[in-house]
Amino acid sequence: MSRRTERLASVIQQELSAMIQRDLHDPRIPAITSITRVKVAEDLSVADVYVSLMGTEGEQSAGLNALRHSA
Repeated sequence: MSRRTERLASVIQQELSAMIQRDLHDPRIPAITSITRVKVAEDLSVADVYVSLMGTEGEQSAGLNALRHSA
């Protein structure tokens, strides 16, 4: 990963974390939701976002579905 993609991944991670905390008010998303990693393609066309959700397996599944829906 180049320095440019690393910086972009870091900015995406920070912004998504802030947006989840500040803008998403879906009750299915657990209070403790973390963006653990962002992987950006070298051509900057795609970013894979990895999340960690606290709660039971059902709560995690519902939270992940809510995040996908709000994407």
